[in-house]
Amino acid sequence: MNNTKYNWLKWIGILPISLFAGAVSFYLISLINSINLFFWDGDKLSMFYLLQYLIPLIANCFGAYFYIIAGTSLAPYYKKKTGLILFILLLIVTLFGFIMSIIRKEYSEMILSIGIIITSFYAYKSIDEID
Repeated sequence: MNNTKYNWLKWIGILPISLFAGAVSFYLISLINSINLFFWDGDKLSMFYLLQYLIPLIANCFGAYFYIIAGTSLAPYYKKKTGLILFILLLIVTLFGFIMSIIRKEYSEMILSIGIIITSFYAYKSIDEID
């Protein structure tokens, strides 16, 4: 099978596959938070209270990282430019969410947005290591 024949399929699949990879990693880690809340007894000094805020941050960061990495791994060529496009798309959506969290004064959502931006930038910068 000739790979150059199927390169157009890879280009079509970049955005859906990267969104799927980001969503799967996000929801797998968010499942840990659901299990964590099952054991939490409501004590604000317990470790489970802190994890209630930390696990969503980790889940968002993993989702952003795998969104960029999956998309650039699937690209047949121009991996750096593909990663830049995926980063810009994620940046636009995240900045919109950041502005909305400022308007609603939800500080935990602001931290999640900052984490997504930092992680996606790190994933974009690490694309050279994938090639």
